[in-house]
Amino acid sequence: MSDERVQKIRDALRVTRVVATRSVRGRFGESFAGFTAGLTDDVSDRTGLVADAEEASNGMSLADARIAFYLVAMQADEVAYEAAVAGGDISPEACAEAIRRIRMNYNRLIRMAMMEGSTPIGGG
Repeated sequence: MSDERVQKIRDALRVTRVVATRSVRGRFGESFAGFTAGLTDDVSDRTGLVADAEEASNGMSLADARIAFYLVAMQADEVAYEAAVAGGDISPEACAEAIRRIRMNYNRLIRMAMMEGSTPIGGG
């Protein structure tokens, strides 16, 4: 496939859902968290249920989907740690430190993704 064709396909892609799941292993087992987020706007049905064609036309670009994924994944990571505390698998202090690191790392990824032409991992 030519680079031009790949770029044309990439530019036409619209992401309508972002999914992130996480688990935290502790002494009593694992705590899981999962989120699915969909894009809705003023054109979309307020229930979030829209026809596939309409949904695709209102979807996110790949660049916006990357940022949306980071936001959703950060929530999944945080909630998994909070669930691990609630289940007695990790200490509240370990949770607080993990969430501090999670927020720092995701905020860095989001800032980098917002800079046009940059790739969050590996430079560029």
